[in-house]
Amino acid sequence: LCHFEGLKMGEWYDGEEKNGQRNFLANIPTTVDLQNNGTMYLHIISARNDAQINPLHPEYKKHDVVIVSRIWTRFKKLKIESTTNLLTGETKNKIEGAEDGEIISYWHPNLTLSMLDDQRVWPAGQPIPPPFDKWIDIDMELMQYKPILYINDYWELNSDLIAINDTVKELPLNIIYSPISVFYFQIYEAQKMQKQWNGMLGVAEASDEENDIVKRTMLETNPTYLESR
Repeated sequence: LCHFEGLKMGEWYDGEEKNGQRNFLANIPTTVDLQNNGTMYLHIISARNDAQINPLHPEYKKHDVVIVSRIWTRFKKLKIESTTNLLTGETKNKIEGAEDGEIISYWHPNLTLSMLDDQRVWPAGQPIPPPFDKWIDIDMELMQYKPILYINDYWELNSDLIAINDTVKELPLNIIYSPISVFYFQIYEAQKMQKQWNGMLGVAEASDEENDIVKRTMLETNPTYLESR
């Protein structure tokens, strides 16, 4: 589907706009299974130049390849929004043929991939602190570990989710690649850990709408304020 060539770790001036970012836009045709609450997986493979990515190939070397898989369809209870015609008084649901509270599959149109720009060397045999311990697996035979290929879903808005049904013939997918610093990686992972702890402790979480408001405010607000005297 998508192939980025010549990527370099820690290259912050890559891409057409020299901002370290590459983009790929595609439309994914929907299958009958996908239209009926089917599941779609995304498989992301990062490999050295000229490395074999097929595990069945005789020259395949597992330490040359990083593979990350993710279920991309999401299943949520449908909350139907209705619109009312002020002239006729007729009320119409935005999603036809669905019932409120029904569990259906959704699709998010944005996928952000990042390679962690971490220049440190983690010594073998010593404990690795969180959140890196979940991502770093040292090969004790080669005394090496693979780079971290990170799917950054922090900025995904629930309001961008697309409900999938038999009327949807294709789905947009915007793939963005850019490096990520250790600082931001730790911030995003800390947010996920906090959410997990809140779930275990029974702490009430903010709603999807409230999270969207906070994220949208951060995305659309200029943090620089000019003061004139």
